[in-house]
Amino acid sequence: MSSKYIVRLKEDATEDELNNSIKSFESSGGTISRHHTLFKGFTGEIPDNKITAFEATPGIEAVEKDQTVHIN
Repeated sequence: MSSKYIVRLKEDATEDELNNSIKSFESSGGTISRHHTLFKGFTGEIPDNKITAFEATPGIEAVEKDQTVHIN
């Protein structure tokens, strides 16, 4: 099973680290659906059993499961 994740890199991550994280995500079976401009990062879908290993990629600050947020 795959899930959608938001990947955020460290603020001081280099362009090479961003590109390497994208390559790592894709080589783990992930597909990128959106590149973000407000922060260094992207959103994509990746097999759930690959996300833990991917999180160790240099330059990554956070990986969060994409979900709908409701405000009451």
